[in-house]
Amino acid sequence: MTVGAGLAIVDSACEIFRDTKPYKQNPILLSLLNSLLRPYHCTVAEERLVAGSNLDYATMAVHLMDRLQARGSLEGTDLVVLAQYLPNLHPLRITTSHLMHKYGLRGTAFALSEREDAIAYVALKVIRQYLRSRQYRRAVLLVMDQNTIPYDSPDFASIKPENCGVALVLELSSGDGQKRFLENSTESLAERDLGTTLNDRLEDIIRRHGLARDRLSVIANARWYNRWENRNGYDCRILVTNEEYLSASPFITYFTGKCGDDNIIFFHLDTDFKLHKAVLMSGKRSEMVNDHGRSMH
Repeated sequence: MTVGAGLAIVDSACEIFRDTKPYKQNPILLSLLNSLLRPYHCTVAEERLVAGSNLDYATMAVHLMDRLQARGSLEGTDLVVLAQYLPNLHPLRITTSHLMHKYGLRGTAFALSEREDAIAYVALKVIRQYLRSRQYRRAVLLVMDQNTIPYDSPDFASIKPENCGVALVLELSSGDGQKRFLENSTESLAERDLGTTLNDRLEDIIRRHGLARDRLSVIANARWYNRWENRNGYDCRILVTNEEYLSASPFITYFTGKCGDDNIIFFHLDTDFKLHKAVLMSGKRSEMVNDHGRSMH
């Protein structure tokens, strides 16, 4: 369990991108994508690229980072982490390296994946460890998803992912006046009595952190909500994430859900019954700048 000194949110930006870019055939890119897909017995479905919006992570991330830079929030940033469910549409461009160069940042940058739509929770834990080492002062976490998938996948037969992204500027928390992640943990649960266990975990967090139910919102994925036994009679606000936002869905839900000054408990239940939890404690609203829902233009 991760408790103690939390991660303070210094600034943030969030957007669901509606713009599109025309597809331009690139034989080198197609060859590379086919090489990457070959071990999975897939080939590029070029018709998806023709029909898609063709926004890669770097294009979307720049719009979020521009807003942070305009407010001076990138000053002192020495760690940039990209959390992604899907591989980048354009693997020839390394998103985090591109951002470090474009904004004149010095430090460490890398991407995290391979944990599907729970990757944001993993990224928060990784960033906290980096900042606790005291070798890094300020981190930018980018949680990005895209809707142009260059191959046929049964995983996305029933949903269409959205182009979206969230940027969080994070530092180690210095006090109670900050909006901060105070807890972030993962545990494996047994399927037996899962609904009761999920309710017990919720009650435990409320009790340990002394959370008032009238100032509490729970943001959870549909898998958690459908297995939670007490959903028809609970006395706090429950928001179910939109699976089309994939790994960005917890934060998209937070920024668009009008949570006000509520404390937030995030839950994400995996298909293998791993439960990811994060607690976001409310600070003074004036200490956090939210910027979301704008057009790219």
